[in-house]
Amino acid sequence: GTISKTTAFVIPPKKLQSTYSKTNVFFPKRRQNFYMTNTNNNDQNKCCPSTTTYETLSSSYDKLYPARLRGEAVRSAILSTRGVCIDFTKIIPQQERLLNIGGVKVSGKGTLSFLNSKLSNTFLLAGEVKEACLLTARGRVIDTVTVVVVSSELAFVVTSPGHDGSSLFDRLDPFIFPMDQVKLDDLFSTTTREETRAFVIGASDIDTAKKVVTKYAFSNLSSSSSSTTTIIPFPREDECVHMTVDGTDVLLFRHTFLPSQACVGYTLLLTEKSSEQTKANTIWNAMTDESDMDGPIEIGHLEYETLRIEYGKPGYLAEMVGDGISTEEEEEESKKGGVVKVGPLELHLQHMIDFNKGCYQGQEGVASTFKNKRGVPLTLYSVMFDEDDNDFMGEDNDDDDDNKEENKTFPPKVNDDIYVLGSNEQIKVGTITSVAEPNGTGELGIVALALCRRADSILSKMKKMDLVLERRTD
Repeated sequence: GTISKTTAFVIPPKKLQSTYSKTNVFFPKRRQNFYMTNTNNNDQNKCCPSTTTYETLSSSYDKLYPARLRGEAVRSAILSTRGVCIDFTKIIPQQERLLNIGGVKVSGKGTLSFLNSKLSNTFLLAGEVKEACLLTARGRVIDTVTVVVVSSELAFVVTSPGHDGSSLFDRLDPFIFPMDQVKLDDLFSTTTREETRAFVIGASDIDTAKKVVTKYAFSNLSSSSSSTTTIIPFPREDECVHMTVDGTDVLLFRHTFLPSQACVGYTLLLTEKSSEQTKANTIWNAMTDESDMDGPIEIGHLEYETLRIEYGKPGYLAEMVGDGISTEEEEEESKKGGVVKVGPLELHLQHMIDFNKGCYQGQEGVASTFKNKRGVPLTLYSVMFDEDDNDFMGEDNDDDDDNKEENKTFPPKVNDDIYVLGSNEQIKVGTITSVAEPNGTGELGIVALALCRRADSILSKMKKMDLVLERRTD
């Protein structure tokens, strides 16, 4: 056949596991089997580009090892007493792609007013950490950001992985006016004398992450002449700790850029004068020392991307593309993103919105979607392709067998449209926006994310075509 069949179509899983034995669709107050097909669509302007796929992402493992083995290793490390660590400010050869982060430092008397006018959440208290949406004027998601409010006059805004460099600074800085009483500094600029590094330490429980931070980060923050370990209090959830240790600016908060169902832990931002012997380098080298059998396991951006997709987290320039391409000057940038334009409600980001808040960029678009009685037009779902139902390799070793049917099945790709099985591609369900590395979850199969249409319209069309869904009773 020329179709591929999903064996699960579900809301993102609740805990660290991968069991794709059944096909499920979760609509409000419904649970039923739902088999689907997908067909390739090479129109790069429909959704996300091929550059958001996994092939070119950097891995901490040798890619010659099977993906399933690497996936099992990552998940075993998260569940172990060692935990994992990720460098989101890594520099590697150009032939590999990274998902580094970016960010800005906001300072001045107008810090809180500026944040509240630009982002979807509300910021009032010093020391708080909140996630928020950066929206277009039409209420479409450009990115989700983590805002660390150190004081009423100082805050840090950190982007999602993949939104690296000076992109956020370049987007916000032109709209700063003297009356705003605020100053923006590019946190990860390569033109300053200071260097900021961002490390994430994650584990299945917060105590394991604390042990790693204490042993490998705190112990290396003090100067080499000091025999004592710097003691930094661990922040509670949704709070931060900011201090200076021997000239190094240290920002610590509970965050891993992944849902808590995947792992919990801390993000450590270190800013210091650029040199080869920075404390950040010392800390990273200590954490990733291969001779230390107790240290955290380094995972690469390829492994992070698989975890992100497996746990249903929207990705920058994958599910979050703002208003898409608007000018000829952005043509080169268009190779990194498409024009499937959705708001925060479609991506399950309600917790990043203060619906009682006053005016902020994109508010009217969010309010319009929220008031729609039919609900959001698209919803983000996880899609699992089980290997038992899909022979994606398409290999035919018996060339002499003329009666053997040619295998034209293909693996899912970004931009593939998804149709109801049996509808002869007449009932489109949605479009695939992210695809993880095959078997990268440690289980046989492929996990993906897709933006899918409303359930009522799909079910109505299926009824007209007399396509019956197999009901589930469990």
